[in-house]
Amino acid sequence: WEASDVYKRQALNIIETAEKEGKLKKGGTIIEATSGNTGLGLAFVAAVKGYKSVIVATSLASQEKVDLIRGYGADVVKGKNTLFKGPDGTLSLAQKVHETLPDSLCALQFENMAGPRAHYNSTGEEIFEQTNGKIDYFFMSAGTGGTISGTGKKLKEKIPKLKVVGCDPVGSLISSSEGVFTPVKTEGVG
Repeated sequence: WEASDVYKRQALNIIETAEKEGKLKKGGTIIEATSGNTGLGLAFVAAVKGYKSVIVATSLASQEKVDLIRGYGADVVKGKNTLFKGPDGTLSLAQKVHETLPDSLCALQFENMAGPRAHYNSTGEEIFEQTNGKIDYFFMSAGTGGTISGTGKKLKEKIPKLKVVGCDPVGSLISSSEGVFTPVKTEGVG
C-alpha cells in the first residue's frame, strides 16, 4: 500500500516515528482529536499496521467522514464543535481517553513535527520535481498547518524567492481576529 494522500502520509510518519521512538508498541491504540481529515489517515494507517484507534471528532465532522473512519475500524467519540483544549474541546477529550487506555499514543497532530516532516520529505519534493522548479507561488489551504509548513519549507529551500500563501475561508478560527468561529462548508480547513 502507499500513503498517497496528504493525510495518510502525515499519519504514516506520525505512527512510524512513534514506533521508532518506542512510544507505540504492537497491540497499542492510537488516539487523535480531529475535524476528520487526519483522523481518516490515522484510522487507515492504524488498520493497515494492526493498531486500534480512537478518533475524537468534532461535532462538525460530517456523518460520511465519521462513517468512513468507523469503516477503517476506529472507534469514534463525538466531541463538541471545537478542537481546543478547553474543558469541552476535543483535544481535552482525547487526552482523557488516552489516560484511560494503557499502551496508547495520543498522536497530537497540532504539535507533532512528524506531520510536517512527512510533507517536507515527500510532498514538497514531488511538487518541485513535477513543476521542474518553475513556480513562483504555492497556494494551499490549511487545517493543522502541517502540510503547508512541511511542503512550503522544502519548496522555499529549493526556490528561495517562492511565496507560500495559506488560503483560509472567511469565518474560520485562523482568519478570525476575534477568535470567533463560523462553520465553513469545506471541512478540515481553518
